[in-house]
Formats: sequence, structure tokens, C-alpha cells
Amino acid sequence: MFWNRTLSTLVFSAYIIRAIAIGDEGLLFGLFIGLVIPMACIWFPEAMGDYASPSGVYRVINRRPHLLSAS
Repeated sequence: MFWNRTLSTLVFSAYIIRAIAIGDEGLLFGLFIGLVIPMACIWFPEAMGDYASPSGVYRVINRRPHLLSAS
């Protein structure tokens, strides 16, 4: 599980560094907001699996996908 966190951090950093290099605060803010949820899903999958929307309507029910059995 170490490699997916490392790669996600590298990609996140590359996007943020590029936005800083361009000098556009709006782009930086948009990228940061747009990447926070995917980063949280990669770094904290158990916690995000238990997440329910503020209204309680959307919820992840099955945390682990069933493997296809060869029967």
C-alpha cells in the first residue's frame, strides 16, 4: 500500500507545483480542492468507506468487492 500513497503524493505535488509556477491563485485553489477528495480516498480508504453524505442518502455499503468465483 506504500506505492499508491507515494505515487499519489508525487502527482498531487506535480499539479500544485505547476500551478504555483504558473502563478494563478484560482488554478491553485481549484486544483487543491479538486484533489483533496481523491487524495483522501487513497490515503484513508477505510475512513472514506464509512463516509455518508451530509444528507445521509449516499453511503458506501460494501467496503470490499466480491471476487469473481470460478464455479
